[in-house]
Amino acid sequence: MADVELVEPRIQIKQWRELLMDTTIHFQLYELKDSLYLWIGTSTPSMNNLYLSIQTDFDKYASVMSVMGNNANASSLSAKLAKLMARPCFVSYNVEAMGDLHEWVQMKVLEKFKSEFVSV
Repeated sequence: MADVELVEPRIQIKQWRELLMDTTIHFQLYELKDSLYLWIGTSTPSMNNLYLSIQTDFDKYASVMSVMGNNANASSLSAKLAKLMARPCFVSYNVEAMGDLHEWVQMKVLEKFKSEFVSV
């Protein structure tokens, strides 16, 4: 009989939510072996856009590509995360515009990444 070899899981899923006034924003982070996928949305699940950013040695800014849809907030956040995490980052940002909500969401994501996910 062959021996069974245990292996480390190659994906970790982390979820959290933040409340701003009466709006709950949900976050799901999929940490893959060499990349990250972050979904941001409200209680109505959707995936209206998807951006991929990669930090290269050739430019101080991350390269950003729209895989699906169009959303400047997803593009910006994806680029910041790719630079911060030094690996490819996929971001799907599905939150309707309400005042300064986008800046608040981006601030919360960057705070979370810097405090819990960045290993320096």
